[in-house]
Amino acid sequence: QYPWDILWYIARRKYIYPRTPKESPHALVDYEAALLGDPNAKELYKRSAYEHSLTIKALIRELDFSELEVVPVSYNGGVFKAGEFILRPLRDFLEDSNVDLQEPILSPARGACLLAIDKSGTPWDDSVVQTLGLWCLCAAEKVFK
Repeated sequence: QYPWDILWYIARRKYIYPRTPKESPHALVDYEAALLGDPNAKELYKRSAYEHSLTIKALIRELDFSELEVVPVSYNGGVFKAGEFILRPLRDFLEDSNVDLQEPILSPARGACLLAIDKSGTPWDDSVVQTLGLWCLCAAEKVFK
């Protein structure tokens, strides 16, 4: 058995480290194992990247983007905290697509608001993005007081 074996990490995480409510203990275990070079942990990220790439390609197809149009795609979620462990294979799986994979600028809720503004036909620019960000922060402060 190798010290970076994923089962060893699961047992160690379960019995030694407390769980945090915001993060999956298995995601933390996989990340730590990948950092230590565990090939199985890296393979989990590769498989996750493949599944994400299938979803992205299906959405592009279903939303009728032109094959000539470069589609900006962002990402969000806990698995992406692993950085290049998932982003590198995701880029590789999307290499044959018309995708421009970009780091997120806005939170998912803010991005949805911006998409709604865009789909309504309302013109917008960077000042709208900044205002939207400030408005969401103020609204969140009121809700979570």
